[in-house]
Amino acid sequence: MKILFPIAVSALMLNGCATLTADSTSGLGLRLEKKNSSMARIAEVNVSADSQKHWVRGSVMRLLPGKGPIYGHLHIDLLDAKGERLVGAITKPTRANRSSRRARFTESFLQEQSKQRIAVVKLTHHVERHKHP
Repeated sequence: MKILFPIAVSALMLNGCATLTADSTSGLGLRLEKKNSSMARIAEVNVSADSQKHWVRGSVMRLLPGKGPIYGHLHIDLLDAKGERLVGAITKPTRANRSSRRARFTESFLQEQSKQRIAVVKLTHHVERHKHP
């Protein structure tokens, strides 16, 4: 019995930590699409809206073991139900400190920019350089 209690508590604590990193669209009815690169994984994403803006916040995690920079940039696109791009942005996630394996990002979009209804928030991490539309 003494051994089972710490195991049960550990399982509950791990389960609670996992729910803190879940994606959230704050009841907006949006679908999230995430495309990771070979160097980083898009971790949790939170999409919210106020009276004037849509906010996309989240983090990117380094895939390689150890600490170090997270190379690349992130494309954030807001799409309609047909998959057509309404508005988008390119952002460079930043780490809180040099020893962090996680980099955070925040981007806002004016609601006027997307006159049609947003259905999908698409996030793509790129390591390599490429031309942007």
